[in-house]
Amino acid sequence: MQPFINDNELIPEKLKGVSSAASALCTWIRAVESYARVYRIVQPKKERYKKAIYELNEKQNLLEQSKNELKNLQIKIENLRLDYELKIKEKNTLQKNADETAMFLDRATKLLDGVAEKRTIWDRISNELKENLKNLLGNSLLACAFLSYMGPFLSDYRDEIVHKVNLKAIIFDDILKISCNRSGKKN
Repeated sequence: MQPFINDNELIPEKLKGVSSAASALCTWIRAVESYARVYRIVQPKKERYKKAIYELNEKQNLLEQSKNELKNLQIKIENLRLDYELKIKEKNTLQKNADETAMFLDRATKLLDGVAEKRTIWDRISNELKENLKNLLGNSLLACAFLSYMGPFLSDYRDEIVHKVNLKAIIFDDILKISCNRSGKKN
């Protein structure tokens, strides 16, 4: 077809004088050839355009999926952050409770140690009080007798008599079977 297009005799203006049908046919052939030439240039561009649009749609879908994944990850991160803060508060509360419990335990240990030290003293005092309770009747009789008979005398004479009476208190215990304090200590 190219030889006919390049021929200078086959121009629609020249053929119009010869035949109007030949001029129309020549115009049509040149239009078809022009269309074919343009089509060969444009068609690959249209195909590349369609391919680019398809790839663009795929990339936009991929971008949308990535945005959704990012949004979900951000929500998870926020939930984890809130959970972390809650766990930190819980840890601090538990640490405070543990510190208070350790302090109470330390105080209780000190208190028990103090009570243990006092227990020996309390046991000794309890035994002394039990012994004094046994001697109460005899000590009361001796005190009454002492006050009744020795009250009017001077203190030096009373002290001297107290020493003699304590030595003789054994006789008091053996005769009446009433126990009394023989040590001479004041209870």
